Amino acid sequence: MMPYYLLNIHSPLPVAFAYIGWAAAKYVVAVGSLCALSTRLLGSMFPMPRVIFAMARDGLLFRSLSTVSSRQSPVMATLSSGLVAAIMALLFDLKALVNMMSIGTLFAYTLVAICILILRYQEDPAEDCNSICKAESISSLSFLNPPSLPTARTSKIVTTCTAIIVVLVLGLAVILTVALRSLARKCLWSLLCLSVLLVAIILGTLLIWRQPKNPTRAAFMVPCIPVLPIVSVFINVYLIVQLGPDTWIRYAVWMAVGFLIYFSYGVRHSVQKQRLLNAQKTQVIQTIKTPAEGEGVTSEEGKAGEEKMELK
Repeated sequence: MMPYYLLNIHSPLPVAFAYIGWAAAKYVVAVGSLCALSTRLLGSMFPMPRVIFAMARDGLLFRSLSTVSSRQSPVMATLSSGLVAAIMALLFDLKALVNMMSIGTLFAYTLVAICILILRYQEDPAEDCNSICKAESISSLSFLNPPSLPTARTSKIVTTCTAIIVVLVLGLAVILTVALRSLARKCLWSLLCLSVLLVAIILGTLLIWRQPKNPTRAAFMVPCIPVLPIVSVFINVYLIVQLGPDTWIRYAVWMAVGFLIYFSYGVRHSVQKQRLLNAQKTQVIQTIKTPAEGEGVTSEEGKAGEEKMELK
């Protein structure tokens, strides 16, 4: 339609239609873009009160945010989310908000890929690992002969390798962004750094691949483990690095506020934490009662034996 270097980066399609003489089409495209953007913003804002309500009900956010009206509508969560959205729309321009949404989405996708990689190699607590642990003690130094089922040791290896690979991927993304011209000129230091990072990532991937996977099956499972999650992490991290430093600073402040609320309030009031503590207390009580009941049966059997001896 027109040369790419003449396109307007803010509105390429309307300018392209105007360039070829279709002036009416640019208004249709502009209206469609505004409708799509409004739909996307509303689609992001409507679920937010339910998310805040669910987190407050689970104890991760302040309990007052889980207040509902007589019609079972999350009133406080709706008002608080609308207030935060209004303040951010007042303080930041559209580009900053779009970059914030982009970095948040990419970070969430990165966490999903990392969790998939870790959970696929997680040990199953329901499995009996006695025989596995014996086999592991024999072949613990052998890289080519891992155990048949995941254990605590293999899960720890996968978790450690995943954390190291994420750091290496971040370094690789920074090198590809900052030293792109040096790589094009084939500078020795840039090629050396790139080669070392790639070799380290490949070795970490091979080490994860050699570990046994969890035998539990689901309706859908991500294929090409562990290559696909690592590639997904690289793509997401590379796109995150392309964003400007202002977006990183705003996202760091946002995450700092979230961590402050979580570690000061959410950790101590978490419903899941209370459930785990209650389950541990119940297990301890059952463990204490079982020997006591066994001792009671033994003493009753002894008394019955003594009575039989006296009758004889």
